[in-house]
Amino acid sequence: MRKLNKSIFLACLAIVANAFLPVVEAAAPPAKAAAAAQPAIAALDAITDKEWLSESSIGLLGRVIAASSKAALDEAAKNDARAQALAGSGFLVGAHGYPQDNAEAARLLKLGARDDVIAQVNYGVMLQDGRAGSGGWEALAGAREHFILAARQGHPVADFNLAIFNRDGIATKQNYSEAIRLFRRAASTPNARQGQANYELARLFDYGVGVAKDEEFAEKYYGAAAELSHAESLYRLGDLRIGDAVMAESSDEHDLWTDAGEEFYRLAFAAFQRDAGAGDTYAMRRLGDLYRTGTGVVRNYEEGFSSYSAAADRGDALARLMSGRMQFEGQGVAKNEAAAVAIYKTLAEAGDVGGQMELAALHLTGKGGVKKDIAEATRLYTLAARQGDERARGVLKTLGKTW
Repeated sequence: MRKLNKSIFLACLAIVANAFLPVVEAAAPPAKAAAAAQPAIAALDAITDKEWLSESSIGLLGRVIAASSKAALDEAAKNDARAQALAGSGFLVGAHGYPQDNAEAARLLKLGARDDVIAQVNYGVMLQDGRAGSGGWEALAGAREHFILAARQGHPVADFNLAIFNRDGIATKQNYSEAIRLFRRAASTPNARQGQANYELARLFDYGVGVAKDEEFAEKYYGAAAELSHAESLYRLGDLRIGDAVMAESSDEHDLWTDAGEEFYRLAFAAFQRDAGAGDTYAMRRLGDLYRTGTGVVRNYEEGFSSYSAAADRGDALARLMSGRMQFEGQGVAKNEAAAVAIYKTLAEAGDVGGQMELAALHLTGKGGVKKDIAEATRLYTLAARQGDERARGVLKTLGKTW
């Protein structure tokens, strides 16, 4: 065997060592990265556990960036679950310098969900909405598991979301008792869903769904939500007071309840206007309802159509249906039956009950430039009836048809 020349060996070793020097030098940046992330880490550390559980993720994101910088938070998000939760939330809605990006939001939130409660909630929401995961039952089951993890740590929004799953039987057996327990927990502490949790409780007692009907409890929870300026609760209180006026035994009592009801409607209008201005699609559609009917505001068809159109542009099917109805009648917009019929057809083809019902009625009567076609009307009514629409079932009975 040949002997290894010592000098050659040492020379080779030096070459190899020099070759790795850049790698050693490149390994130094983690210290620099840690320093770059430190302002964001300090800002995260300054947030109390109570604030982490009760404040919105976007509000917390704004606080951390204001106290450090977006660059520092991005650096921290490479390793820190809390930073991943907030940066992911920024991508989720497109806020504080982060573009809306579902893929990046899902990546960061999934990483953060291993250790952080906010990430667990928001990643669960993405799974629930079909913006992450493979969709279907598997995604809903995954959402429920993430909500359970967060609820065990006391996150009230997780309680609220789990309450919805239990109430509606989503990825679990329907359980109204558990839903009420979770709604009550979410309603009892300050959080982004506190008003809605009170409203959902009120509805269950108001209509006796899954629990004995109890007007006193309904009023209690509507009132608690109204104190938080929850728009739909204010509107429902208006309905209840107008109902009291109808049942009043004297004109003075009638006027008293009427005034109270109208005041609640005005407050509801202001709350819906506030929420619509913040980008809430549902509130945009409800503003359309109030403008169209003159509830809580002077009737204004033009504003009603504009509000419906804004919500429809954001994917609200009922708002699109209402914009079609207003075009059909020429309310707040030039009368255009053809445009309305086109809307009804699009909705009907997508399986929307409202669209099916409107188009069926036109085929039944031959109005709106639609050919009278009893067979087609029957087909559309049957589709709606099979989705549980009682009006459609009533028409089919009149026609001597079943579904």
